[in-house]
Amino acid sequence: MESVDNYLVDSIRDSITLAEKKEVDCADAQGSG
Repeated sequence: MESVDNYLVDSIRDSITLAEKKEVDCADAQGSG
């Protein structure tokens, strides 16, 4: 069970990281636009 929990946590962290990167990319595009 622990390995499954860790896998889910890693997936959620990856999703959050990707979302933050997208937000930064959008902000950069708007700032330079």
